[in-house]
Amino acid sequence: MRLNQMLILCLLFFTISCISAESRPYYKLTLSNGNNYEGTILKEKPDGSILFRTKDGVKYLLHKDEISSLTEMAIPFAQTNKIQNLGIPYKGNFGVGIGIPYGIFGFGADYFVRPRIAATIGLGTAFIGGAYDVGIRYFLRDMDHTWRPRLSAYYGINSFELVQTADNELDKKNSDTFAGLTLGIGQQWSWGKSKHTGIELDMNYLVTTGVFDRIDELKAHGYDVSEASRIQMSIGIRHNF
Repeated sequence: MRLNQMLILCLLFFTISCISAESRPYYKLTLSNGNNYEGTILKEKPDGSILFRTKDGVKYLLHKDEISSLTEMAIPFAQTNKIQNLGIPYKGNFGVGIGIPYGIFGFGADYFVRPRIAATIGLGTAFIGGAYDVGIRYFLRDMDHTWRPRLSAYYGINSFELVQTADNELDKKNSDTFAGLTLGIGQQWSWGKSKHTGIELDMNYLVTTGVFDRIDELKAHGYDVSEASRIQMSIGIRHNF
């Protein structure tokens, strides 16, 4: 089996595993003030408190005395009356940047299908034509964290080759863009209490692309072209909504 095929199979296995990990059992939560919520338990702490996320994505840190009842749990809870809301429930983000997630040079957007899983798209230019990328991202931390590392997979324009004529002008006939599969590892920093705006940085690996064959072809015809790398960096600014 070729290396590229193995990487694609690993990507599919990773995506399925991420979705399965996000499939937590749901509970019906009743608070002492009579409010009812449905959602999942993210964390149980030693002091008896729980971090609860509603089906709308809002998080609550609740002490056991604040909970009247919680289905599917054997431990009864007493009653009290205070809730602390820790949730930052964003549906997505958009931004501008340079690199594969932004269509080489352009715009990018994410839509969260799960709190840690986002569908992503980038639209931009590769200087000799339009460029696009679509894919999926899995964040290793929740939205309320300042630093959120992530893993990504994209398909679309991930490389281009600009060829110059003897007069140092762009040779449009021999210049081209190339599409393929890209895997990335990166991180997003969002500042402030609201986490509305942040900066992101990714290191991307070109699993499949036609640029290397194109470079070999151009060299065989006597063109002086620069080498390409399978490792590409990207950077951008995002605004959460």
